[in-house]
Amino acid sequence: MQWVVSWVAHALTTDPAGLFQANIFYPHRQTLTYSEANIVAGAIAAPVYWLTGNPFAAHTFAVLASFVLAGLGMYYLARYLTGDWRAAAIAGISFAFCPYAFAKLLQILQGGGGPDVSFRAYLLTCVRRLHIDRLRAGDPTE
Repeated sequence: MQWVVSWVAHALTTDPAGLFQANIFYPHRQTLTYSEANIVAGAIAAPVYWLTGNPFAAHTFAVLASFVLAGLGMYYLARYLTGDWRAAAIAGISFAFCPYAFAKLLQILQGGGGPDVSFRAYLLTCVRRLHIDRLRAGDPTE
């Protein structure tokens, strides 16, 4: 996993046109297509790789940034849905550092929380709509 992020960061800072000419499976061409490209994570890691030339520092930065981006994404989603910054802060922190997020680190790295945040956003929207519909209907359980 780390080599992919490091390769993308390296390729983006040295030869962006040769991004998919990864250094695996020589002499085959376009070998990055054989694996998960992780272009978003590599793009996040590229500035650190450009500054330091260290693939480990670039990968570590991408991992930490993925948690920050996932937390910020959930914060803004919860803020939009609830209108309360305190609830949004709790939701963002809970989402960024929940065990499920750690277990799904690969998916979080690939899109800054994209698929995971989208699914959770869909669930939150459905729950909120159900709650509002019950309130409008005068459901005593709400």
